[in-house]
Amino acid sequence: MPLNFSKLYHKSDLINNNSLIFNVPGVYIWGFIYEKDGDKIGNPVDFTGDTNPKARPDKHVFIPYYVGVSSSSILRRLRDEHIQPRCIPSNKRTRLSMNYMKMYFNDPDFPLHYKGNNSSNFLRLVNHYNPTRVVEYFNNDQVLTLIYGAGNIQINGSVRNYPINIQSLLPGNSALNDTLDHYINNNKNFFFTYAECQEIGNLRLCESVTAVILKGKTLGQFQNLQDNEIQMILDPYFNIIDNTGFNIFKQPNQLWINPQGPLDISNIAFPGYL
Repeated sequence: MPLNFSKLYHKSDLINNNSLIFNVPGVYIWGFIYEKDGDKIGNPVDFTGDTNPKARPDKHVFIPYYVGVSSSSILRRLRDEHIQPRCIPSNKRTRLSMNYMKMYFNDPDFPLHYKGNNSSNFLRLVNHYNPTRVVEYFNNDQVLTLIYGAGNIQINGSVRNYPINIQSLLPGNSALNDTLDHYINNNKNFFFTYAECQEIGNLRLCESVTAVILKGKTLGQFQNLQDNEIQMILDPYFNIIDNTGFNIFKQPNQLWINPQGPLDISNIAFPGYL
């Protein structure tokens, strides 16, 4: 069951005349383009005013931010949800700080995102880095309080429903820094790749496999893989083809932190993109 990931597309491709090619079930990855700065990752690219935005592997780095699936239409998920960060449900998606967005993907302290409530993981992450801010927003009142301090933020909402655009900083009720809105709308920096998959029953497993075979962690949530499913990653049954031009998936010799260690998810390495 190969996962044949497409070339890298820009968000403008979701609304042009050829957008119906994305109206298929499958797995998708979206993220952002950064300048190469020698052997480091530089600033995010500003594509404002570019009539034909292109990512160039010779001068850019693509950092995946999210892995997801759709059992009916990748187009609808990306167009109607992900490229609209200030609308439901994307206004509850986690926002990292701009500096941390260039390093979270291979940070040993950054948690993998399993399906379910990740609040305890982010409480630990925020507490670990305090007073440095690595998270701008998380959809949880305890995490928001830890990030900003009880007297510095007015938290609005109710259980698991604290969207970023109704929170405000005190005094003055200024808005929280929305890094996703800045990248996606201000910088027109949103790129994606997808793999069509007609075997709907296997989509969740394909999502999990994609998430752990990437060179870096993402903020997409996936089902925790069982040991037998991790073993399947090594099997030719999962044949991931990368047409992005950015070499975003690990090679077999990069898969494990300790090659002699256990074949479980805690031993999977995330070496990063440079």
